[in-house]
Amino acid sequence: MTTLQEERLPKVRRYLRYISLFILGGVAGGAIFLFLFIQRMEDLMLENKNLYVLNDRLQNEMDNLNELHKVARKKQNVVIEDVEITFLGQRPNTFVEEELKHSLEKDLAQLKRKKVEQVGEMHEILHELLQKKEYIIQGKVIEVNIKTLVISRVLHLYVVAKEQPKTIG
Repeated sequence: MTTLQEERLPKVRRYLRYISLFILGGVAGGAIFLFLFIQRMEDLMLENKNLYVLNDRLQNEMDNLNELHKVARKKQNVVIEDVEITFLGQRPNTFVEEELKHSLEKDLAQLKRKKVEQVGEMHEILHELLQKKEYIIQGKVIEVNIKTLVISRVLHLYVVAKEQPKTIG
């Protein structure tokens, strides 16, 4: 029996060598796979962290842009700050012109500090109010006709002023 055992012993050793090489190969392959897997996981975690940082930065930029947009919208809500009157055609003398400007500005004073959009919506009413409006200055009747109305921060009125002939009565 010793001969049979001696014959089997090299075969068993050979199988054990193959099995041990297979196990060592599996362990080495598993270690290499695990190393590559961990390396990829670290890369993905770094990329994820970078994306979170980028997301926060972009979110802050978006918030800042929204704030700027709100400020721009508020600036768009422009109000009328002043009324400017320009006389077209034959102009009355300087004193009458200044008195007429003062009277027109006094009549339109309630439009100051109103939103441009609000005044723009009622431009037809303004035209009707100032169409053939008559003022008495220095005993003269002056008729004012509005020709053009420009609505912005400054309400520009382009008017024609005519002295009405005195009626004998």
